[in-house]
Amino acid sequence: MRRGLDNTRGVFMKIVILSDIHDNLLNLHKVINYVNKLKPSEVIFCGDLVSPFTMASLSKELREESSLIGVFGNNEGDKITIMKRIREGFLLRDQPMLHNIDDIRVLIMHGFGSIKETENTVLSLAKSMEYDIILFGHTHQAKIFTISRETRSVNEINILEEMTRTDILKYSFDLSRDVLIVNPGEVCGWLTNIPLFSEMEFSDKKIQLNYYRIDKL
Repeated sequence: MRRGLDNTRGVFMKIVILSDIHDNLLNLHKVINYVNKLKPSEVIFCGDLVSPFTMASLSKELREESSLIGVFGNNEGDKITIMKRIREGFLLRDQPMLHNIDDIRVLIMHGFGSIKETENTVLSLAKSMEYDIILFGHTHQAKIFTISRETRSVNEINILEEMTRTDILKYSFDLSRDVLIVNPGEVCGWLTNIPLFSEMEFSDKKIQLNYYRIDKL
């Protein structure tokens, strides 16, 4: 899916990133109500919605103008029924998924195994320099990694630690300098007690990345 630049506004696309809903419909309703006000072009999903009724809620409540694209996680047991509940225009399939936003290469995945296995995998993929952004879930740990295109050095930001002190976090990145890796955190909040989602605004190679604490919306 490709979308043209809107040079009159600077920002040419806004997306929301969700992961690990795990059937927490209360949190999902809060997210969708807030996301509909943000008016993103796309919602990118990194896996583990779990049940067909959760997909039915997404399909019914997400604003018509926003599409959804993403991957299954490791906990969706009834994919056939989930696909029967999916809205026309939504795209959900097994990981990984390559998604182009103009000339920005986005790899969408869920993850597998332990936290260490998943993070080592996304870091190795990022160091290949084949992708500009990697979005993943599975670990329930909201984190940002950047990898310098020049030196291949890795920088890590632990979002969970920061979100104990605030409701919204905002970061800026330059894809011409770094590859960006993002885990948006868990919508459900079951494991961390800090339910989160994130939002990206694209302006050429510049990225504004925001994290929102769902229980504070």
